[in-house]
Amino acid sequence: MSKPDDSPAFGLTPSPGEWSGAAPRRLALMLGARPVPLLPPPSPQPPCRVLVVDDDDGVRGLIVQLLGRTGFQCVVRMARDGMAGGDQIPVFQPHLIILDVDMPVVDGGELCQRVKADSRFPNTKILMITGSQQDEQLDIALQAGADGWLSKPFVVEDFVFKVADLLAGVA
Repeated sequence: MSKPDDSPAFGLTPSPGEWSGAAPRRLALMLGARPVPLLPPPSPQPPCRVLVVDDDDGVRGLIVQLLGRTGFQCVVRMARDGMAGGDQIPVFQPHLIILDVDMPVVDGGELCQRVKADSRFPNTKILMITGSQQDEQLDIALQAGADGWLSKPFVVEDFVFKVADLLAGVA
């Protein structure tokens, strides 16, 4: 996560003028060290990894924005179709895959089945999304082994709840 340039790290708030000007440089020179910028404290766990696979650029962008704005500490990668998503999974090893059902090349149902059948990814969760309101899309997701399901357009609170539930214990 980024912080505004003018905000202090670790929530420390110096008094006015306390660390302005040459004071930090003088202190560093007195201690025989070069000034080092403060870094945020290490996370207790590494960030989660999320792969977003959807053929709609707008939906992928929206999901990435929602993940960032809702406080999930995630590294996010994206793919335009199931084939590209499938190529990224062994290398990226996502904790969560947010996967559109209806896509070109390899559809979401087929990719979901592949991931669930692969012993290398026993803990990878899959949230399937679709713009279709037909029950057959839900059946595809359930039969493929999806861990969660949302219809587009989705309610932001529903999305956040599902993602938090699927990432419980990871992020």
